[in-house]
Amino acid sequence: MNKKVSENGTDSIKKKTYEYIRDSILQGKFISGSFVEEGVIASDIGVSRTPIREAFNKLSSEGFVELIPRRGARVRAISPNEMHEFYETRMVIETYAAKRVCSIRPPIPERVDELISEMETLTQFVMAHEIAQLDRELHRIIVALSGNQVLLELYDSLQFRHLLACSSVPIDSKLLSVVLQEHKELVSALKNYDEEGVLTTLSKHLDPDLVLRFRRF
Repeated sequence: MNKKVSENGTDSIKKKTYEYIRDSILQGKFISGSFVEEGVIASDIGVSRTPIREAFNKLSSEGFVELIPRRGARVRAISPNEMHEFYETRMVIETYAAKRVCSIRPPIPERVDELISEMETLTQFVMAHEIAQLDRELHRIIVALSGNQVLLELYDSLQFRHLLACSSVPIDSKLLSVVLQEHKELVSALKNYDEEGVLTTLSKHLDPDLVLRFRRF
């Protein structure tokens, strides 16, 4: 479907152009390693090249694209080795955060139950891209609950890898159902401050070797 952007309001144009390119990357329209053509974007959503270039600069700073001189914006590719290292890093951060949460027992926000409910609905319709957004929000909540702001800032710096990694999952309803069940187990253990349960779920949910079997590169 052609998503034309209204030329009313510069800030609105910038935001919509950025979101269109970013979502297109995460949904696989612009695949890893390919160049995003300014002319294609301009034609797709009806904007000038200025907001497109500004969006490229923002996406570059966030790690989604690489700006190649005289070539343009190339979608950031994640190799199997980098993917493995990314999940190892998440394991370290989230395991520490989970232990801390179970120790200090902060109130668990109602948002975690809302996220599970939303994931369940999206899983029925095999909406992997939208689930990826909720996946990151859920895991970020766990890190935030640890109360360690520096750790949260470090976790946030991994955002582009998190979303690109999730978007690389083949759209498979059975696989999404497995991920949903793991999220349910994770939230249940978290709400009971069950450290063993949380760590057991995280160990399989974030196991780099298990994750890589389901990725496409």
